[in-house]
Amino acid sequence: MIRWNVVLAGGIGSRFWPLSTPTRPKQLLPLVTDAPMLCDTLDRLRPSAPPERTLVLTNATLRDAVLALDPTLPADNV
Repeated sequence: MIRWNVVLAGGIGSRFWPLSTPTRPKQLLPLVTDAPMLCDTLDRLRPSAPPERTLVLTNATLRDAVLALDPTLPADNV
């Protein structure tokens, strides 16, 4: 069986205002550990599928920020 990880990382940055903003929503903030929440999630998922089989669904405006957080993700998977 081929397994894929799919991470939902959209949002408009309103839930944790003023910490989160449209250009830096909660998934890009270090709220639980010293790393952004998205990095924590990707690290937890890595044992189940490699970055080549991980999709991050996000807003087009956050694509570059997501790719900067995890350079192992293929650009086409974000």
